Amino acid sequence: MLEWTEGIDISKWQDAPDTTKNIDLGKAYEQGARFVMVRAGIGKKADRNFEYARQNAKDNNMLWGSYWYFNFEFTPAYQANKYIETMRGDYGNLPMAIDIEKPLPPKSQKDWFLDQCKSFVDFIEEPMERTALIYSNPSFFRYYVGYSNVPFWMTQRDLWIAHYLSKPPFYIVHEPNPDPSKRSPNYKPWPAYKIWQYSDRGDGIAHGMESKQVDRNYFNGSLEELKKYANVQEPQPIPVPPDDPPDKPAMIYQGQMLSEDSHYSVWWEPL
Repeated sequence: MLEWTEGIDISKWQDAPDTTKNIDLGKAYEQGARFVMVRAGIGKKADRNFEYARQNAKDNNMLWGSYWYFNFEFTPAYQANKYIETMRGDYGNLPMAIDIEKPLPPKSQKDWFLDQCKSFVDFIEEPMERTALIYSNPSFFRYYVGYSNVPFWMTQRDLWIAHYLSKPPFYIVHEPNPDPSKRSPNYKPWPAYKIWQYSDRGDGIAHGMESKQVDRNYFNGSLEELKKYANVQEPQPIPVPPDDPPDKPAMIYQGQMLSEDSHYSVWWEPL
């Protein structure tokens, strides 16, 4: 039986720049979301609302991660350094992610582009000290890369897949189900996805956004498994010291106080 944990992902588009309001992830938490992936930037620019969004996630007890929309027009080193700079040493509960989607270079430059992506991932993994997430969609893997040609380095990272099931599925499902919301994509050569962005039509207002819609995601596992993945240590209960044993009445014999190991066989009375 499948077990998922709800989450969302957001970017600057969820926060209107011409209003004094801000997003409220507390409402997303009330809707059942337990994690949020926040876009840190795109290409050479950091998102204007990133700092506020990640702090709002912390304030509302949500696990959080981040992603960077990779643009092949800028070098991997430049983009990775901008990403790391934006994080300010706080890399989140969940891994940093590379977002790979259009625009893409011509397929004749595919190998070069994939090498660029790998360089970016290598850069961000060093300070983060864990492997990054790979975010993309079925078209990228099926038509641009080819399922049989996915680079080995990609398969060694967890997959965050965007698939909205709006068309007949061309993927393997874990179990047949007529309800698209209950299907679960499985992309070889990965044994399983880590996060599935299953809709871009979530109710943004209900989730505390200024946009009408928000992306909705499933983590592939229970909340406890999500916390483990996020390296969250549950607080351990503080041990309560046992009550002090009651004082034993002193023993007196012929005007002398006896210790517990005295060998007198006497009648005794409390002091």
